[in-house]
Amino acid sequence: MHGSFDQFLVWLALSVSCAYAVSALGPRTWRCGLLRGGAHLAEFCGLRRLASRLADAAAAKGQRACGGCDGCRRG
Repeated sequence: MHGSFDQFLVWLALSVSCAYAVSALGPRTWRCGLLRGGAHLAEFCGLRRLASRLADAAAAKGQRACGGCDGCRRG
């Protein structure tokens, strides 16, 4: 029993590590997809607060180095 629990923890750590690597290094479309998928999974598990935070992060527009086009139009 302890062996299977240890394997589950290792699998979970590797999954979280891979998801972080994809979100940090991958294209932005993958990042948004991961966040949306995480929001759906959290909603399914009953974690509504986490689901709303992930959905908000997926909907947020990424800023570019200069602050994005919206910042340039204000000035």
